[in-house]
Amino acid sequence: MRAIVLLAALLCQGGAWALRCHNCTNTEGSTCSGPTVCPRSAQACLSQKLSMDLHDKKLTVAVKTCAQSCENPPPTQPRASVKEMRLYLYCCETDLCNGVGNQGLGATAMGLMLVASVLVTLPGAFL
Repeated sequence: MRAIVLLAALLCQGGAWALRCHNCTNTEGSTCSGPTVCPRSAQACLSQKLSMDLHDKKLTVAVKTCAQSCENPPPTQPRASVKEMRLYLYCCETDLCNGVGNQGLGATAMGLMLVASVLVTLPGAFL
């Protein structure tokens, strides 16, 4: 009987086994809040950093979030024409792995796919 109660208690604690990732969107000078518990469908943490020159100003935006996997990053939809843009991606599969310092160019194929999608979406902006 004790084994059944223990098993039921462990099953009710399912959220404790969920992946934890940093989750925020920020620009230069702002900081992220604490980590979040990802939904069960998320198996990875994603960190994206986009730097662009926009109307003679440099803009940097960092996004940290849960992701379903490192194979298919969430779509990025550009909202403005840019002269120069750099996108850095880092995808990982352990707790809080998308924290500070993980802004390197991980998952090169994902980065190339996202840049290609931007170029296809805004063909006139880069000519």
